Amino acid sequence: MDRVFVSSVGTLLKEERERIINEILHSNNLPIHMARFVGPNKESIKVVRRYLDMSDVVVFVIGYLYGQIVGIKKSDCPIKDFCGKCTDDCIISYTHFEYLYAKFHKKACYCFVLDKYSDKKMFEKKAQQKNKKK
Repeated sequence: MDRVFVSSVGTLLKEERERIINEILHSNNLPIHMARFVGPNKESIKVVRRYLDMSDVVVFVIGYLYGQIVGIKKSDCPIKDFCGKCTDDCIISYTHFEYLYAKFHKKACYCFVLDKYSDKKMFEKKAQQKNKKK
């Protein structure tokens, strides 16, 4: 049984993420995901790292958005030891961090790029539809 970390931008990707999580469960593997984790803060990146370290495989579900920014100082950057690109205005999302961290630690990574969210107009239309339902 593999432990599969599922990484995605939370906004508008709930259905796609749930489908992938169900497929992981049906394949008798264990999904790990942060969708219900409350963040962001300095401690949340430690939790993400711990779950990534426990994982055998990482699956990324990617759309239009870059994701929620980690929002920490350069001195606290979670990838400063291996990124080499940190500057004073370094900005990284959780999803981007998860990708760089997984690649650095040589995790098997799979990416699903959702074309339906590949441009801003499609994303905004979907967001408006979801807001009307609330």
